[in-house]
Amino acid sequence: MDSAQIRTLVRDFFFNECGLTDDFGDSDLLFSTGLVNSLNVIQLVVYLESNFGIKITPLDMSFENFDSVDLLESFVTKKSQ
Repeated sequence: MDSAQIRTLVRDFFFNECGLTDDFGDSDLLFSTGLVNSLNVIQLVVYLESNFGIKITPLDMSFENFDSVDLLESFVTKKSQ
């Protein structure tokens, strides 16, 4: 799966599960700014694991990996290798 496909699926999660509109950019901080709340992290982990076939550990769950579409795309790409 290429980076554009990963970004599309990640953005779909934020639209469908978090109620965000498409007026946020891929580099916009989502969790640290409160745009998305911490309760959505578990949903996001399940979504990423099921859609990308990756295993996410508690150590993986950080702002450095999860705080934007850009960061999530990079994280999924690394975990998929």
